[in-house]
Amino acid sequence: MNRIIITADDFGYSKERNMGIVECFLSGTVTTISLLVNGIHCEDAIQLAAKHNIPLERIGLHLNLSEGTPLSLPEYVASLLNKEGFFRGKIGFCNAIKARLIKYNEVKLEIKAQIDKYRILTGRLPLHVDGHQHVHVTDIREIFSDVLKANGINCTRQCGELNIDKYLYIDDARRRFYVEKSEESGIAKIVFRNNGIWCPDYFVGLSTSGADMNIERLKAAITKAFNFNTGDATKQFVCEIMVHPGYCTKQDGGCGCGPDDFSKIQDREHEMDILKSDKLKETFSELGVSLISYCNIKVS
Repeated sequence: MNRIIITADDFGYSKERNMGIVECFLSGTVTTISLLVNGIHCEDAIQLAAKHNIPLERIGLHLNLSEGTPLSLPEYVASLLNKEGFFRGKIGFCNAIKARLIKYNEVKLEIKAQIDKYRILTGRLPLHVDGHQHVHVTDIREIFSDVLKANGINCTRQCGELNIDKYLYIDDARRRFYVEKSEESGIAKIVFRNNGIWCPDYFVGLSTSGADMNIERLKAAITKAFNFNTGDATKQFVCEIMVHPGYCTKQDGGCGCGPDDFSKIQDREHEMDILKSDKLKETFSELGVSLISYCNIKVS
């Protein structure tokens, strides 16, 4: 039986986001949660998880180098920041990496700071670390792998979705970004595995983000992933589905520079409704897949 990890990103971003993610977890579809430790409501997120008996091994770290404020002192990570003292943003970070403006020793410092904050919040290390806006598959992948290994963390995400360039309903700007991340992820998978860091075989979530998510697209993307390696009928494959559920952020939220537009619109609630639906559970049953979490992975 093929297996699926369903990960809800951005835990800690806002109280509304936190509650939506918890509801999806309790519904039985979301199996894994990724925590933004520079999110202004990360403490609320951990308290809410404890209140609802969500095991800490189901909560990973959502490494953030692109949005909001760093946990390190600004003068120690200046290459990661814009003139206002915030991270450079999704595209700004990518452009700075390509222009070789990012100092890798500063990246290492901030990754360590976020792992340390996770440990302070939870009393343990995360079992997996992934990247907010997929920063971890860029040219920092080697230093990212080094820090994970040094901390005994051996699971991460790869974000390469099959044939993402063919999804013409996605606007051009987003599709270009997704294609770039998928290409970078192909390189990152090799780097991760060469460093003893496990990542799922397949990934779904770029083509099914926000308003683009529906049952039919999820089913098609999952089927496409698991049919990719039809030659090996003996192996169990794992596919991760990235999701972003939550109620609309109406008050404060974000990572130190306020909530973004995506957090304020209905797209998050749209994802939440699908994830909590009986129809989705029926679809997984029809596909013959089992839902697991990163904590179920045994890395040799």
